[in-house]
Amino acid sequence: MHPSSVTRNQIALYTNLFISTRQIKNLTFSLLRGYTGQRKESSMGTLYVAGMPAGNPKDATLRALRVLRQVKLVLCQDTTRGREFLAHHQIDTPLKKAEINSLLPALRTGDVALLIGMENAASHHLVRAAVKQGFDVAAVPGPAAAVTALVISGLPADAYVSLGYLPGEAAERRELLASLAEEQRTLVTFERAKSMPQTLRDVKETLGDRPLALSPVRGGPKAKVWRGTVQEAKDRFETEPPSGDWVLVIGGATEKTLRWSEEQVRAELDRLLGEGMKRKVAARQLARASGWRPRELYNLGLE
Repeated sequence: MHPSSVTRNQIALYTNLFISTRQIKNLTFSLLRGYTGQRKESSMGTLYVAGMPAGNPKDATLRALRVLRQVKLVLCQDTTRGREFLAHHQIDTPLKKAEINSLLPALRTGDVALLIGMENAASHHLVRAAVKQGFDVAAVPGPAAAVTALVISGLPADAYVSLGYLPGEAAERRELLASLAEEQRTLVTFERAKSMPQTLRDVKETLGDRPLALSPVRGGPKAKVWRGTVQEAKDRFETEPPSGDWVLVIGGATEKTLRWSEEQVRAELDRLLGEGMKRKVAARQLARASGWRPRELYNLGLE
């Protein structure tokens, strides 16, 4: 066979193999894209999630303001505060209440910004809906009241648990706090002024006396941080009612706080039994928070 003929055959063979390999690769990528359940369209917009400052509107970042001006629509759960915030920065982008029925149609025609505040953490269902439909979601970093209060509290900030606003129902609030009795990371939560005295009592009863820092949510640069213990805060706010919303930064459990004193255990056990809770159930619930064994608590309730 002539050498030139061999070369032409080899080139043809290699070309066919190369085309087949590219086809397999393209097919594989297509299958993977289809397997994720997501679809892409050329006209699909991006959902930008931006935080709204709790206090001073000037705390907003330059990037957030640029995004809010460029998108076709802004969604916000609290439309009153949202309009005030946009007006302060002279942003005339249309604003609507944050709902799925408003979000998805808008994303099919352009970019949308979801403006969230402290009480809008439930907006995660909007993010899930956008992701499920194949839209891109991008975060726009900004100020966070919980992190701000944490870093100036003087308590360990390397690891923490953010609880948002505590439940309004006393029983639910105490149950949640009791479940965190052995948590050694710093706890960060929000509370309204009218509920502060009762919340501090619940913290003292379920977690014991711990280091505590209190920061006003809407405080400016000169806002003072109160630092002390849970008991000291409880005593102060019972005689000097606070105003506004607050961030509570509570010290995590230590070896000293993991096991309650017998006096503390008896007081909480009496309260639970007085509310009609069965002794066995009360002992099991209190065991998680107090560091005592359920059998010890059960026997203590019989005395």
